[in-house]
Amino acid sequence: MNARAQSVVNAALELPKKTRAEVVREILESLEETTDHDAEKHWAKEIARRTKDALAGVNKGPTVSNAFREARRVLKSKK
Repeated sequence: MNARAQSVVNAALELPKKTRAEVVREILESLEETTDHDAEKHWAKEIARRTKDALAGVNKGPTVSNAFREARRVLKSKK
């Protein structure tokens, strides 16, 4: 950690507990913002595509019985 960062930490540690929690929350939120800002838009497009395909019968997916059979197989293998 560089001197500037250490100075910030030292100053933050002198704050009351509630204020420190607010500072931590702000810092953590700033880290979350580094994710793909277009992800929600891309997922909306993907959901729309999958919905269209499902309604058109393009991709019917597994039957319920096959899905449960596969789930049981996976769960048994993890024991």
